[in-house]
Amino acid sequence: MQFIYPEFLAALALIAIPIIIHLFNFRRYKKIPFTNVRFLQELKEETSSRSRLKHLLVLFSRIFAIACLVLAFAMPFIPVGDATQNSNEKAISLYVDNSYSMELQSTEGTLIYEAKEKAKEIVNAFQASDKFLLLTNDFKAVHQRAMNKEDIIEAIDEIKASSSTRDISSVISRQQEALVNSKSSVKLAYLISDFQKTTSDLSEATIDSTINVNVVPVKAPSINNAFIDSVWFAKPVIQLGQPAELNVVVRNNSDKNIENVPLKVKINGVQKAIASLNIAAQNISTSKMGFTITQAGWQDAEITISDYPITFDDTYYFSFEVKEKITALAINANKQNKYINAIYNSDDFIELSNVDANRIDYSLLPNYSLVICNGIRKMSSGLSSELSKFTENGGTLMIFPDSIIDANSYNQLFNNIGVDNISSTDTANTKVGSIEMKNELFTDVFERIPQNIDLPWTNTHHVFSLASNSPANQLIKLENGNPFLLQYNFGKGKSYVFSTALSEKQTNLPKHALFVPIMYRAALLSENSKSLIYNLGNVPVVEIKKTNISGEEVFHLKNEERNFDVIPEHQSTPAGINIFVRNQVQEAGNYQLTYRSNLASFISLNYNRKESNLSALSADDISDLIDAKNLNNIKVIDESAAGLTNTIKKESEGIKLWKLFIILALLFLLAEVLLLRFMR
Repeated sequence: MQFIYPEFLAALALIAIPIIIHLFNFRRYKKIPFTNVRFLQELKEETSSRSRLKHLLVLFSRIFAIACLVLAFAMPFIPVGDATQNSNEKAISLYVDNSYSMELQSTEGTLIYEAKEKAKEIVNAFQASDKFLLLTNDFKAVHQRAMNKEDIIEAIDEIKASSSTRDISSVISRQQEALVNSKSSVKLAYLISDFQKTTSDLSEATIDSTINVNVVPVKAPSINNAFIDSVWFAKPVIQLGQPAELNVVVRNNSDKNIENVPLKVKINGVQKAIASLNIAAQNISTSKMGFTITQAGWQDAEITISDYPITFDDTYYFSFEVKEKITALAINANKQNKYINAIYNSDDFIELSNVDANRIDYSLLPNYSLVICNGIRKMSSGLSSELSKFTENGGTLMIFPDSIIDANSYNQLFNNIGVDNISSTDTANTKVGSIEMKNELFTDVFERIPQNIDLPWTNTHHVFSLASNSPANQLIKLENGNPFLLQYNFGKGKSYVFSTALSEKQTNLPKHALFVPIMYRAALLSENSKSLIYNLGNVPVVEIKKTNISGEEVFHLKNEERNFDVIPEHQSTPAGINIFVRNQVQEAGNYQLTYRSNLASFISLNYNRKESNLSALSADDISDLIDAKNLNNIKVIDESAAGLTNTIKKESEGIKLWKLFIILALLFLLAEVLLLRFMR
């Protein structure tokens, strides 16, 4: 037993009062003369023992009555679990999971309704002087202010389902950030959720030793669900008029097989492909959907399946850009290269421009997807700096050096873009020894590889000093082990660096059959079909490549079908425009990003597929996890809403005994009255 106000125990000294009264009999006796006192002597001896017993019983009644009153005022309690009584105000943080999985029906209504009722019962278990903080998946700043009981119950009633999804570890971290700043000596956190397995990463949580975390699960019903998990194109580039192949993963997250479920692909509102799915229980299916794009520009696309009762994840939104042309720029030292011109000018999909190395308009470089440096003997510092920016911001750089070069000027550029340095020049006649066929540059280039394949040769090549930790991909190597073609990733872009000049005097590469696919694939890969797909509530900075867009423009993010239009925050950068969507959008869909009524991009927002996996941890599962991971300061409260208030009171306050001692004090006082009145 412990006391809230132990200082009141000093009043137990009042017990001395009835003891003093008992020791000193203050009653005055009246003398009455008798002629014969023998009979009185016998009567006195008979009643003396009864009187002594009566006085002792009255004394004990008074002592116990005073003691019980003093103990009642000291507020005694019996601790339950980690209960600690404290007269100071407490700080309580309540997390109510309001993700879409909480809209499932339970025996008491929807799970979110049940969670809100439990939250209110928890609030009712505390005192009016305590302070409360509310947290939902929206992570609203307004919820982080301290509220009284009345305000937080009102805020709980206003909670609605949200598209945002949070891991439990991030929720606990957010609660602790708010509670740590509280001056209250007792800090409690409550998490009310269905605790889906995909988000319940309790083992990853770091819990402050000053905060007690309480897990309050709501029991989710077992419901079958099938949903579209992910999509991707088989090839990085979608060309006009060419067949495109889309891979679609559908997951059957149920214990039953599903049969003949229709899967449809719509692009710009027109159905382009359809398939029928049969998926075994707890399994996935990957479907290949083929279609052809006939119009350049951004494509508004979606994939749908039919599934009941969970429907929020039946549509997957995506968008992608199909370019009418790929733009390439050849920077030449002296004259244009006829082999480069012959390849790109024969294809309407690639638009090649040529410019002299001494007459470059650097401001136009961002307008090209591929830049080819051909036969440059010395890289100027200005050109080196601009090529570095071009590559870092997402461009593709290809370099054919001259046979005689200023290695220092080249190495200055290479240092800027993460390429190994040139150390020397080898003039020995050397043949290509190997090709990295698995690299995307050679995808679909060879149907099969002959044993005695004729490979290119060179009689002059520059030697690179490859560091032991070099990031280089050696796509083509010479027989002597030196690289013939290197590929590097840098920033958002990449570079292809040849070790030989593109000249018939130094190599037969320009006339070799390998040259055409290398150049064509490099151009294709320089302009991937952009697709901006994000999860609602978790949209990072959206980067729009600058194409004559002023940083002073006002951007609009809109969806005309939903009559939705907001102005997102944006920031101009050397690479383009950064768009900050944040939490302005709450519904899944394809949204247009426009400026002055011009379409800059599509942004596709989907509900987080973590919510689609409805498998949840039970109270026992969570307890086992806590024990297995030896998690401190965290426990499970598995109780219905009706009994939650009393449970929380016992958990936080223990079993209060002051009422019991008041009753005992009254009983002892009653005993005293009865003894004095009826005991002779």
